Amino acid sequence: MFNQRPDSRYGESERSEVVGGIIAMMAAQLLFTYAPFMNKLFHSAPISGRAWLEIIAVGLVVFLAVEFKKWVAARSRAVEHPASRPQDP
Repeated sequence: MFNQRPDSRYGESERSEVVGGIIAMMAAQLLFTYAPFMNKLFHSAPISGRAWLEIIAVGLVVFLAVEFKKWVAARSRAVEHPASRPQDP
């Protein structure tokens, strides 16, 4: 949705609805995670700063692994099909 060209089938109203939905979902998630009455209702606890660092670290490792895999795949395709590579002017 965010990686669409301006002339795609999605208009501005659809995009703004998606962004609004994402913001609402993030607000609901933060409310669930940090509001004391929600913690009591769902028997949950806020996420600590250390846990956030661990979450971000694992996410970063996964992101870098996936990007590396895509880079290797693109290089292997370029070696197999050199004509498909962009030409330098």
